[in-house]
Amino acid sequence: RDQAQQDQLTKLYNRAGVKLIDARLEQISRGVLFMMDLDDFKSINDNYGHAAGDKLLTAVGQILTETFRTDDIVARVGGDEFVAFLSGSDSRTTAEQKGQEILDRVRALRIQGIHTIASVSIGAASAPTYGRNYETLSIVADEVLYQVKKGGKGGFILK
Repeated sequence: RDQAQQDQLTKLYNRAGVKLIDARLEQISRGVLFMMDLDDFKSINDNYGHAAGDKLLTAVGQILTETFRTDDIVARVGGDEFVAFLSGSDSRTTAEQKGQEILDRVRALRIQGIHTIASVSIGAASAPTYGRNYETLSIVADEVLYQVKKGGKGGFILK
């Protein structure tokens, strides 16, 4: 069962993490959903190869594991897309600290074989203010994520 819920590359939850976030929101109505997308990931794969891209994804997964608490939920939900749910806290200060830490640590990554600086765009939405389930929160977080992308990438917006 654990293997069916795990992304084999990053060892994070896979899309099964979405159901876990919904279940957590039913238990604890407060939290912050982070949606993260690596910037220009396709060009990293195209220019440096898929093995280098896999190393970057693994490193980002490690950063997320270290940034969030063990009772938070972190998942890789697409090729270069990650989500994390900061469970039980809708503190703007805490969420902003987490977002900034992720931005800084991804920028500081140096992956053998990749000669560009990696960056990530992050959108986040707090519950219950912007929703009480994954679907509703993800719509809001995704909207602000794309505001970051349109504004030059490599940033963080908390709604």
